[in-house]
Amino acid sequence: VLTNIEEDHMDVHKTMDNFYHEIETFIGNKTAVINEEYKNLLLLNNKNIKYYKKYHGSLSLDGEFNRFNACAAYITCKLLNTDLNLIEKSLNNFNGVQGRSKYYIINNCELLVGKTDNAHATKVALNDKYFEVIFLGTPRENETWRLNLFKEAIDAKPKTIIIFPGLSNNVNNVYKKVLNIDNNINIIKVNEFNNLFDLIKKMINSSKTIFIGGNGQDNIIKIQKMLDNYTDEV
Repeated sequence: VLTNIEEDHMDVHKTMDNFYHEIETFIGNKTAVINEEYKNLLLLNNKNIKYYKKYHGSLSLDGEFNRFNACAAYITCKLLNTDLNLIEKSLNNFNGVQGRSKYYIINNCELLVGKTDNAHATKVALNDKYFEVIFLGTPRENETWRLNLFKEAIDAKPKTIIIFPGLSNNVNNVYKKVLNIDNNINIIKVNEFNNLFDLIKKMINSSKTIFIGGNGQDNIIKIQKMLDNYTDEV
């Protein structure tokens, strides 16, 4: 199942052309379920490929991107001869996993929280709606290609972007690089993860929409747990 191909792990692949070629070689004549977005990007002469679009059945998960993932799951299960009613029931009852996209409404503020560790994932999540405030976790120091997700955040034109420690405590370096992309947006840096949640609560009380993502699944899971507890309190 191939949901997206995005600039990632470039220390291994070196170029996107190499990346595409490696995927083409790996798939070969295997049965594959592939996002239709990549139909014309991959050179595949394979009759065993099923391209998927958007799932239109009932889902408990919000977000357009979840409908595409659900369609990939639906087609995969169908290829495995799973009962159609069971597939539809399972998709409808599925509530997601820790660290991945989760929605909250707290004090009339809508929040979308989940790991988006590359530019494509960030763009898809930010296309869901306009977010006034965007929190993004930092990549590792050597993963310069992941800085493209900050460009996607800037292109979404939020009022504020907040950079916090994700996979590495390199907030100052990332902050300087993001300022070089655009200095018209209010960009805030939080060097200590323990100071982050107070700022999140402050933004909840002054904003209508917030996105929290980027790199660092462990820290994003911590944020989700703190929001779960905060939701109970308020």
